[in-house]
Amino acid sequence: MLFQAGWLLIVMGSQSYLYLVVLPLLVLYLWLEKRWHKVSRVQHVARILLSLIGFGFDSLLESFGLISFSGEQHHGFIVAPLWLALMWFWFVTTFATCYNWLVNRTYLAVLFAAIFGPVAYWGAAQISAITIIQPMMFTLISMIFWSSLFAAIFAQRSWSRVFVHQQND
Repeated sequence: MLFQAGWLLIVMGSQSYLYLVVLPLLVLYLWLEKRWHKVSRVQHVARILLSLIGFGFDSLLESFGLISFSGEQHHGFIVAPLWLALMWFWFVTTFATCYNWLVNRTYLAVLFAAIFGPVAYWGAAQISAITIIQPMMFTLISMIFWSSLFAAIFAQRSWSRVFVHQQND
C-alpha cells in the first residue's frame, strides 16, 4: 500500500512539481526504517545503483522513441525527467516492504514482474505521466527488463538479502 500511494503521488504530480510531496514521506520512511531495521551501507549503495539502472532503462526507452515522459523539460544526457528519478528511488527504498513475500518464489517473482512492470507504465499512461509511442515493442522490452530484474534479485540469495532484508535464511 505504501508503494502504491507514493507511486500515485509521484505520477499524478508529474505534470507539475507536486510530485515533490513524496519527499517528506520518503524521509519519514527512511527514518523509521533506520530505527526499526539495520540497513547496511551495502543496502544503501545497492539501492542507489538499482535506482540508476532503472532510471537509465527508462531514459533508454525514451531515447529510442518507445515512450515519452511528461512533466518538466529535460535536456542533455539525462533523458528522463526528475520525477522519474524520484520514482525509482521510491521503488527501491520500499522494495523490501512491498516484495518480501516473493522471497524463495523466484518463478512467481519473474512472472509478477513481467506482467506488472509494464502494467505500471500503462497505468501511468492513463494518468498522462507518459505516452507509450510503440506499444508492442515497449511492452516486450519492458517485460524482459522487469522479469530479468526480479530474476536477478530473487534468484541470487545474496542479492535477495540486500534488497529484501532477509537476514535469517
